[in-house]
Amino acid sequence: MPASQAPAGADLTRSLSSLLVVDNQTRSRDDLAHVLGDQFEVCWAEDETSALRMLQTSTIDAVLLGGIETTGSLDILDAIRRQPITQDVPVILYTYSSEESCLIEGFARGANDYLPYPFNGPLALARIQAQLTLKRRLDEQQQTIRRLKTSQRNHSRLLRMIGHDLKAPLANVSLGENLLRHYTHACADMVPLLDGMSAAIDTMRDVLEDFSNAAAVHDINIRLSAIAVERAIYDVALQYTTAASNKTIELIIEEAPGWVLADHNRLGQIVSNLLSNAVKYSLSGTAIRVGATRHDDAIRIFVADEGPGIHESERKLLFTEFGRGSNQPTGGEASTGLGLWIVRRLAEAMGGHVGADFPQTGGSVFWVELPETVPLRL
Repeated sequence: MPASQAPAGADLTRSLSSLLVVDNQTRSRDDLAHVLGDQFEVCWAEDETSALRMLQTSTIDAVLLGGIETTGSLDILDAIRRQPITQDVPVILYTYSSEESCLIEGFARGANDYLPYPFNGPLALARIQAQLTLKRRLDEQQQTIRRLKTSQRNHSRLLRMIGHDLKAPLANVSLGENLLRHYTHACADMVPLLDGMSAAIDTMRDVLEDFSNAAAVHDINIRLSAIAVERAIYDVALQYTTAASNKTIELIIEEAPGWVLADHNRLGQIVSNLLSNAVKYSLSGTAIRVGATRHDDAIRIFVADEGPGIHESERKLLFTEFGRGSNQPTGGEASTGLGLWIVRRLAEAMGGHVGADFPQTGGSVFWVELPETVPLRL
């Protein structure tokens, strides 16, 4: 029965599974060959050197290891488990004696199953097939994981490319808009056109910022320290006073006691995303409150609005990547559906979690809880 010469690694398209039998006893090899018949591609080896060479150069789906009463056979098992290319290959033991100590030692060293000798044909085949099925499923899962990792890398690369390659042209367009406004300030007909151009530039800038942040989230670098919640909230909220005022929205900064263990920049990004969403979806004449409260050993930072709330059927989309409901920004702003997803990823990276409440009186309260800490005293 010839050995398979395919390269090492799982090949899910082969019709016959490949077995490696390691044994130097002619009698048991003949008995096993009779049991296996022509249902498998079988390779034969008598010692550790030839067995490992076949494992490294051929596609082997499972190993049958005989003569485990001797120390040498279990040493082969150790060698198989040490090699990265072979460590996941199922190893099935078979023994000529009834001593359980040999089997116990074999399982302790990483064996997957065993066959009693003399062989019971149907039972032996069933056990071999069971291990091959498990190995095939493991290979399929590993291939799926590799595909997902490749897809994630491509996804991050695309987001970084979008953010990097479009920022410079957008800056040039913004510069051109400013120059046109300067040179045509006396032409009233140009004002609506330039205002529209300015709004489009702002929209594109927001979209690029979301994509850039989404790309960065896949490779988060966190530096934890004690952060005063009130200071962090106040610094970010100041950046949104103009945007809120332009929509006649009152921005209220409430009490925010305590300190959290967080990354300063990432915490600012979280508060910024929550406030940005609140301003986007709030109606003129309403108010937005931002503050913090204590919850057990955590600080809950919240942003509460008086907007339309989130329909119950759409709440499952919150904090998901590109999750967008039917609500639309009230001022025509851009929305990629990435903001809350970024908030969740950043919060989890800092040991926190996120959520949203919807009071019966209306509006939404989005919050992030982070571990409470105390400031370092020198």
